[in-house]
Amino acid sequence: MNDMDVIGDLMEECTDNVTLKQMAIMLGRQRNPYVSPEEDLQKCISNEHLSEHFKALARDLDVVEPKHPDHIFKTHLDNRNNLLGQNIDSAKVNLALTYVNAFVNAGYGKDLLINNTES
Repeated sequence: MNDMDVIGDLMEECTDNVTLKQMAIMLGRQRNPYVSPEEDLQKCISNEHLSEHFKALARDLDVVEPKHPDHIFKTHLDNRNNLLGQNIDSAKVNLALTYVNAFVNAGYGKDLLINNTES
């Protein structure tokens, strides 16, 4: 809305610290120029520690460890030995697994296909 009066009123009326932090992160995402009197909230608004917040969220969701595409597709539950029960040639399967691996493990700098140190 970019109405600084309404934003200020909402930030002052809110008493829950978690909600205040969420609102500050949303203001930062929108690059809103609102200035908070609290230093911690202002750091959230200015996206100062955004990557640390994402890493904390990943720890809370227990998704820090890289996942292999077989775990994502749950192929161990499938009685068939091919990807998603389809007959697809090897190059297409490798490409699909690479894309899935890249998107699921993006942002953590670790994956199980490209940087596999176990062998």
